[in-house]
Amino acid sequence: MTAHHTEVALQKILLVDDDVAMTYLNKLMLKENAVNCQMDECLNGSEALSYIKNTQTQPDIILMDINMPVMDGLQFLEEFNHRESPEQPPWVFMLSSSDREMEQCKKMCYPFVKGYFQKPLTESHIQQMLAWH
Repeated sequence: MTAHHTEVALQKILLVDDDVAMTYLNKLMLKENAVNCQMDECLNGSEALSYIKNTQTQPDIILMDINMPVMDGLQFLEEFNHRESPEQPPWVFMLSSSDREMEQCKKMCYPFVKGYFQKPLTESHIQQMLAWH
């Protein structure tokens, strides 16, 4: 039996983080792991909601930092959960450098949140994300 590698057909990933250096590192890690798709960026949850509302092609995956100014990741989840959209929501993966923030986020239990990762992204995180898709 021959193992075959299937290409993951992601069209778009939205990275939401106020730390531009971290966003750069995460994009680099995604590219190094053969994730070749459009990658857009927002600096906070409010920008991300606006982006989602106004973009033609919804992202397949949203990488959302928890701790940001203006609107943090937890506030984003609350707003995103109440949006009116008939289509399948993007899968959201929460990122944080704080275990405490991560535990707080896990208690919220949104069905579209598929994972929680410690920053920065690792190869293992990316494999877990792609396994969901």
